[in-house]
Amino acid sequence: MSHAPVSFPAPADVHLLFHPPFPDADSLHRCFIELAWHYRGVSALVSSVTFSCVFQPALQFVDTLTDGGAPIDDATDPAVLDLLGRWRGKLHVHHRNEVPLPPGPRQVLVWKPDPGTVREGEGLSNGGRCIALEPAPVRNGGGGRPEPGFPATADFLLAAWQADPGRIRHVRRSQSRFEAMCRRFGRGREVFLVGLGPSIDQAAFPPAGSVTIVCNNIVFKTGFLRALRPDILVVYDDDLLGLRSWTARFRRALADTMAQFEDLILVTPVAYVPFLEDLLPETQHRRLLGIPFTMERRVDGDLSKEYWLNSTNNVLTTLMLPLARLFASGGGAINLMGCDGRPWDADALDWAHAGGTENQSRRDWERQANLVFLPYDQREVMLHYLWLDRQVAALEQSGIPVRSLTPSHIPCLASRFHHG
Repeated sequence: MSHAPVSFPAPADVHLLFHPPFPDADSLHRCFIELAWHYRGVSALVSSVTFSCVFQPALQFVDTLTDGGAPIDDATDPAVLDLLGRWRGKLHVHHRNEVPLPPGPRQVLVWKPDPGTVREGEGLSNGGRCIALEPAPVRNGGGGRPEPGFPATADFLLAAWQADPGRIRHVRRSQSRFEAMCRRFGRGREVFLVGLGPSIDQAAFPPAGSVTIVCNNIVFKTGFLRALRPDILVVYDDDLLGLRSWTARFRRALADTMAQFEDLILVTPVAYVPFLEDLLPETQHRRLLGIPFTMERRVDGDLSKEYWLNSTNNVLTTLMLPLARLFASGGGAINLMGCDGRPWDADALDWAHAGGTENQSRRDWERQANLVFLPYDQREVMLHYLWLDRQVAALEQSGIPVRSLTPSHIPCLASRFHHG
């Protein structure tokens, strides 16, 4: 794939408006903190942010927000405080009856969405985008039933991506890096996909000359990675990039892993690229590439012909297998390790994870922070298994053998388990 040079005009001013009005200063402050964190990669493009509120804001309220005067709780990564100054002079807080709206299109962020507030937000957008930020769950004070919390990381990152009028430049840049990756690894390769299941601790390491793809929390297993020496790291789970203090450990481990393995390529959804470019040292940006998502892609498509993927809510089926297909086609094979799945056990709340991936530490932190972890229900697990079965069948029909080198509860991998 080759592309003529593309020139991009200077982006137009971006105006943000939160809706509906905030009932209190605490909820407004929380949404601003989330905005400062998730919009870190596009903050320079934003000219103004307008908050309306039910209460009468104090005279120095805006300065309190941007100067970090309002406290954050222990569950929030304190690194966000270093980002607040970027918004100085851009915030406007008004009583709901006194809100002057900037001219031109606006990106309206509906932080508490329901049919009524979304319709109102669409009316306020003035030809811009209205984005419903679905809430992430938190634990109800009375026990295990979840109640709506503040907007989820995935929605905030997507809103930040859509706020950039020149975002196509990230796609083009990523596509150029993708083409370089394809030239580097070629076709007809033996590809190894390494999951996070406990079985990876008993698996043999891939042979020299193969292409090895790892994902997400594997960055915590530093000794394992030194022995494995992976080629590609895939980061897909959006909550790893969120504002919670636990995920600060993941981000430090991610940067350390990228620094340790100087040829390691980081692949992620393209909407995460501006965030990660702001997070990671500039020297690592050349090894970061993002892939756009669509809901219309076939599972047996070829990334080298169509630079799009279908999001399936799982890192293996969304990114790892499509990348493996790219390198294995033409005489190679795909081998999976540590894709253990989970048994049909109503008491199993989570996928089992290998030691050292910090998953249990994360769950312990969530309980201490009074956050709920919503278990996968059986329907969601079944959909993942069915999608994986469909992908594996398409790979084999195209002439690419697929096998699992470790035991798995996933039916299509259990039937393809080859020991040793």
